[in-house]
Amino acid sequence: MPAYQAGNRRIYVGAWKHGISVYGYGQDRDGGFTSRHPELVTSKGTIHLRPGDAAAIPDEELLALARAALEP
Repeated sequence: MPAYQAGNRRIYVGAWKHGISVYGYGQDRDGGFTSRHPELVTSKGTIHLRPGDAAAIPDEELLALARAALEP
């Protein structure tokens, strides 16, 4: 599973049959993504993105999630 790291912060991206999952972002470090898309969050605090879901989310919003998760 790939991990993206900046300093001591990491987020993980896992591929599965119907899309990807994003882990390790921390609920207070998601740039507001989970409050705007609560339907994509599982009970374990993981974001599940199916291709149709991802297509409806602008790239800038996904980049903002990554930036917020990896901010020092």
